[in-house]
Amino acid sequence: MDRGSTEKKRKRGEQSPNENSDTDEPCGAELLRKILQDEALCDITLKGNDGELVRANRSVLAAVSDCFRQMLFGGFKESCEDVVEIGFNGFVLKAVVEYIHTREASVLEDAPGRRCDESVPSDQNPNPNIAESHDIEMIQNMVSLAKAASYFDLPGLEQQVEDSLVGSFKEDPFLAYIALQACNDLTVSEEFKKFVWRHVRRCPFAKILGEHVQELSQGVVEEVLSDNQVKMTEYELFKLLELWSQGRESDPNKPHPHSFMSKLIRFNKIDPEVLEKHVSSSKLVTQEQLMEAYKKQAIAAKSRYLDPDWGHTRKERFNAIWYKSERTLRFSRKDNRPRRRPNFLTSRKSTRN
Repeated sequence: MDRGSTEKKRKRGEQSPNENSDTDEPCGAELLRKILQDEALCDITLKGNDGELVRANRSVLAAVSDCFRQMLFGGFKESCEDVVEIGFNGFVLKAVVEYIHTREASVLEDAPGRRCDESVPSDQNPNPNIAESHDIEMIQNMVSLAKAASYFDLPGLEQQVEDSLVGSFKEDPFLAYIALQACNDLTVSEEFKKFVWRHVRRCPFAKILGEHVQELSQGVVEEVLSDNQVKMTEYELFKLLELWSQGRESDPNKPHPHSFMSKLIRFNKIDPEVLEKHVSSSKLVTQEQLMEAYKKQAIAAKSRYLDPDWGHTRKERFNAIWYKSERTLRFSRKDNRPRRRPNFLTSRKSTRN
């Protein structure tokens, strides 16, 4: 920039891009951060359901979130109170208030998979497949934060939570199961639950062996056993059920109280030798189920069109069935007219038999 244009800008009161201002005045996000840090400017206290108090600025909350605007300036009782009770814990409230003032949530830096300085090498970890209690609590708080972000209409915060969870699931895929259970307990949005389910389906069986499997709820285990696209074979799903049900048997002389859940497993897709050696002795399986599985395997063995798929995952069989439907669509009609595609996503009987 030449000297003449610089002098003209100085006469008009404008500042050159290469010149620094004499007064360091905050603006934008930096100004909101200073408001949050100044106790004199914080005129409202948010109280979590765990009793923790979080200070904030009433006007800034209302300006960013319509939910806070209706709550604090809409004629409700909260508009006249200095301490407002919110149905989330202190961890969530701190993150929400910080994000509204700064567009960042520093608590997400402690998420599993992002603590680079505190990470333990895999050769020094006695059991890397077992999630730490701190990580489980952190995942539960992050799911609760995602619910709060949806409740207060903060899509940017919800996206930051999802990005942090992706890193956590890469470090320990079993944490996706913990997140799924938290989703069921907290009743989160359908879009967020679909996001968690995508990572649950990618979790292989080798990554979920650990003591925390038994802490999963019955609803989560039933959902996984009922899903058609999990990346596990039927035998691995049976081992998951067997591992989860350990210690839940009340009377050894009676059938297992959770044997009804084994009906969600397709035993005819398990290798007959494995079925005889490792499955038949379990109390989770009845003799009727075994006989039905052997019968279906015998029928499949007699047909030259059906190949055994005992070692395939449900996802692989799902893709194979879809591929067969595409070939049927293209080559089954002699007149080459289009044929209506069967909907295997809703017709589950065709994939389970």
